[in-house]
Amino acid sequence: MKLKVDFHIHTSEDPKDNFITYDAYELIDTAREKGYDAIAITNHNHLTYCDDLVDYACQKDIILFRGIEKTIEGCHVILLNMDPEKVERVNLLDDLKYVRDDESLIVIPHLYYPFSNHYKLKKHIKYFDAVGYSSFYFKYINFNKKVVPTALYYDLPVIGLSDAHFLSQLGYTYTLIEAKKNKKSIISAIKSNNVTLITRPMPVDLNSAKITYSFLKNIIVDVVNYNRKRFCFVK
Repeated sequence: MKLKVDFHIHTSEDPKDNFITYDAYELIDTAREKGYDAIAITNHNHLTYCDDLVDYACQKDIILFRGIEKTIEGCHVILLNMDPEKVERVNLLDDLKYVRDDESLIVIPHLYYPFSNHYKLKKHIKYFDAVGYSSFYFKYINFNKKVVPTALYYDLPVIGLSDAHFLSQLGYTYTLIEAKKNKKSIISAIKSNNVTLITRPMPVDLNSAKITYSFLKNIIVDVVNYNRKRFCFVK
């Protein structure tokens, strides 16, 4: 069966984006309304995942994956279904090779977006399981254009990621996955590239302007903080 999936969504539990108005439970409700089969909450450097959330999603016939958008060497990386202890051990991009396994996914969320350190991510691309196609683009502005050729070159699947900060974003970009409705089958299908990217540009409106501001702010802050640490000298 083809499952509708989105593995990059933020909620009000995110410590960085304090303008988000919906919590994890409201997200699950909306995902149910929009026909999603599996989702992941990927807040910045913060795990939003517990038994109560998993049970609530299950009641809505949705599989909730453990997820996080972790900043590693100034780069944003999506870690899915990974043991929290392993997540804690990832402090450098080279560390990804030690935590990879068949039960988790490591994804590049927005490879060619401004300040995304794409050169550094491509240098370590062999440690990733998939490349994301972000919903954050418009009819005449799309930083995803080189994602598909890059993924083809490195033989990686492309999955649709909403990177949603507003519930209205859900449904513009997502993934259809040919798999059974369980975590093991979904992960295996992605690694085997049994996926279909579904995407259309976002409308130009106030929400998009807010997302643009938040996205650029988070990326720039992460890059600046990383470089401060990198070039900090102890007297």
